[in-house]
Amino acid sequence: MTRRTTDVRDQLREAAPPSLPASPTAAAASDDASPPAPAEAPPPSKFTVLLDPDAAIGFDQLAVDIRRLLGRRVAKGDLVRALIALAAADLTLRDQLLNELRDHPTA
Repeated sequence: MTRRTTDVRDQLREAAPPSLPASPTAAAASDDASPPAPAEAPPPSKFTVLLDPDAAIGFDQLAVDIRRLLGRRVAKGDLVRALIALAAADLTLRDQLLNELRDHPTA
């Protein structure tokens, strides 16, 4: 015979000893103790970058060099994210980026 979930809960409630009434303060404390629901993170942005052959070779070489220095595989996306974070945090690097873009504008 298959029991429904509500039947099993009712039987457990009947078999359990009666609990003491909880004070309003205890009830409030138990509500506060539950962790807040995690905020849903926005989906990541996706970009496509077209590199000319020289830039592609340079990026591939950078990836190989970083992998060799770290001793583990590093995804190219991780390299791009790290470069963005560094340029955003370091004013000198940001200025170098500005100069590079001024000296070599793209169409």
